[in-house]
Amino acid sequence: FTEATIMEVQRMTAVVPLSIPRMASETAVLQGYTIPKGSVIVPNLWSVHRDPNIWEKPDEFQPSRFLDENGQLIKKEAFIPFGMGKRVCMGEQLAKMELFLIFASLMQSF
Repeated sequence: FTEATIMEVQRMTAVVPLSIPRMASETAVLQGYTIPKGSVIVPNLWSVHRDPNIWEKPDEFQPSRFLDENGQLIKKEAFIPFGMGKRVCMGEQLAKMELFLIFASLMQSF
């Protein structure tokens, strides 16, 4: 449950709301808009994490959304606080370990 709570905090409060700019490798159409090849695209992580088409009740704090019926942690494809693909944050694993240790230590104090 601790990890699910940390993930939900990351989903609701984007430390970095925009990801690293990328360049469109080919012309594409997204929701009726044409994105020409070579266009610079800046992924909006905050928007992905608050999209009601992806997350049920996105404005409610629900750590259980990251747990299955047995209480096991599940990875949601749309959960991308550290970016994705080739340009994912290099410090992701270190940050996850530090977040867990700091949060768990803090909770022990209460």
